[in-house]
Amino acid sequence: MTNSSFPADLRHPTDESQLAKWQLSQFLVELTPNLALIKKYSIMETIRTVEQLVNALNNCVESGNHVLDVMTNVEIPREEFEKYYSWSDEKQARNVLARNDDFEVLLVCWEKGQSSPIHDFNAQEAWIHPIEGMLREERFKINVDDDRLEKVSNMLLGNDEFSYMNQIGIHRYSNANKARSVSLNIYRKPVAEWHVYDEGSSSSTMMETWENKNYNLLRQEA
Repeated sequence: MTNSSFPADLRHPTDESQLAKWQLSQFLVELTPNLALIKKYSIMETIRTVEQLVNALNNCVESGNHVLDVMTNVEIPREEFEKYYSWSDEKQARNVLARNDDFEVLLVCWEKGQSSPIHDFNAQEAWIHPIEGMLREERFKINVDDDRLEKVSNMLLGNDEFSYMNQIGIHRYSNANKARSVSLNIYRKPVAEWHVYDEGSSSSTMMETWENKNYNLLRQEA
């Protein structure tokens, strides 16, 4: 993003609303220089296949579209996504639809009861969109007084909702559905590793991410 650093008075936000206002302000800072282009390209063809989605996201910078501008034009039927599902009893399955130096697109498949560890995206931007079922999103901050993790928000995400995070996002996702759930995850710069945090403290370890399937539709299109 275009912001250079986290403001000194908000490095340890005191409440969720303060954090949310700062994130929105930084999002608008990035968005403002491109408003004319976004308006110009906001009337897009409806995206009906996964391949069209991947190509639209890949062309975001060149076309002037923002990620959300692309996503609001998506009308992909579930059976189209289902071709790229895979599942794991061990942990959520991360299925790569596309990846290059600028972004990656994943379908994350969650079995009933599965949850991620508390982690960040290692300073990358992320958009999370449940396409099937429902996810619970919990966000955390490091408390300046005792240097421990503190939960600052707890919300449910349904099929009509998106969640946006940038470099300050320590979080955990869990499947809040009574059955399986699936989320479409978009990262601006691929996430090869992330910090995993201990819930009882603020200590963290760097861990590599994983993939269960790699369809890499960009490679197939080349």
